[in-house]
Amino acid sequence: MKLEVRFSIAGLSLLAVATMPAQLVAQAESATAPPHYKLTDLGVVGPNPGQPLQISNDGIIAGSAAVNNAEHAMLWYRRLSLDIGTRGLGGQNSASYGVNNWAQAVGEADTAKPDPLGEDFCGFAAFGFASGTRCVPFLWQDGVMRPLPTLQDKNGLHGNNGVANVINSRGEIVGLSENTTLDSTCPPYDPSKAQSQKVQQKPVMWRNGHVYELPPIGGDPDGSVFAINERGQFAGGTGSCAPLNMNLALYLQFAHAVLWDNGNAIDLGNLGGSSNNFAKGINNRGDVVGSSGATKAPFYGFLWTKEKGKMQGLLPFGADVASLALAINDERDVTGISLDGNFNPRAVLWHHEKAFDLNRFIPNASPLYLLTACSINESGQIIGLAVDSNGASHGYLLTPRGDGDDHDAALDGPMQLSDNIRELVRKQMHFGTTAK
Repeated sequence: MKLEVRFSIAGLSLLAVATMPAQLVAQAESATAPPHYKLTDLGVVGPNPGQPLQISNDGIIAGSAAVNNAEHAMLWYRRLSLDIGTRGLGGQNSASYGVNNWAQAVGEADTAKPDPLGEDFCGFAAFGFASGTRCVPFLWQDGVMRPLPTLQDKNGLHGNNGVANVINSRGEIVGLSENTTLDSTCPPYDPSKAQSQKVQQKPVMWRNGHVYELPPIGGDPDGSVFAINERGQFAGGTGSCAPLNMNLALYLQFAHAVLWDNGNAIDLGNLGGSSNNFAKGINNRGDVVGSSGATKAPFYGFLWTKEKGKMQGLLPFGADVASLALAINDERDVTGISLDGNFNPRAVLWHHEKAFDLNRFIPNASPLYLLTACSINESGQIIGLAVDSNGASHGYLLTPRGDGDDHDAALDGPMQLSDNIRELVRKQMHFGTTAK
């Protein structure tokens, strides 16, 4: 998923429950339950990587879906959808990862120019779509998709590829850009093993049409920015080159979760592990959420606040053994994923720092099982990826019910998926199967 989830998980063990780090947030028994939700089916989005990824405070949703054997950037508003990738930038594939209240959308798009280094930078070929061209960051507005500049070296040469991840209401954009420097940390070139990256990938921001490189933590050669708030603070991670992570759609192994504040890179620490540390969401208070490796355990979602100055782990739901925090609003409601010992995902909301399975707060008659909760806005609307009983992937929108709405009772238990559908979901989302 640029499920945003695209997280590669390996070595997960049920023994991890007994080895959770001391920093993990306790699940308070008295935590108030979240509201019930109205469920809107956004339609079939096709296999990974298709899905909605971010919702603005105005309810505009950015993402992508399979269209005629290609992946296209999409926008949704309620039940309406708009394919903004049809014209694109000359290539077949595109994806939108962020949108603001002005309906400005950002993402990545194939071009008509072959990649001179043979890279599959955006991973479209690895996902089974015809590709092989340069893939560049874009800004879409007023019906037109325009490329954003990539980093330029001292000889005037630009990096070939890049991606724009999110945009705030001031028009500031963040993401990553290639430069022109060969990356010594990249594994040997082997597209059959999803490894085609050759040059460095730098965390960047765009302002007024210009691109600016952001500093890493320590000597990390690579990085990406995944989140931005209205104060111009950024969150993401830095690390080194790696084979394609099919969940993040990046050739990166993150070592440090990072907050960029006034141009300074702040290392947010970890939950005991030296890898899989990166930030995925930030609110206007400067609170940051993401994923962190843990000592002798899988990785967990985390919450970092300036008041505490360190990460707090966000426990998975119930007896699950891993979690991923993807987004946070100003009320400190956090959305993400919880995984059981067999890598079965469920969409979760951390409300007052306690995990709730969102499948238990939607109508009893729902035909969908909610797999991920990728984004939440200030109205409490949540979007993500779901699956129906036949295994088809759908986008969804949850809207909190008001006091005057007729409320369906919470589910006694979520819709049950058959074993073969669960296995299909695991394969499509590229979760491992090593847990015993």
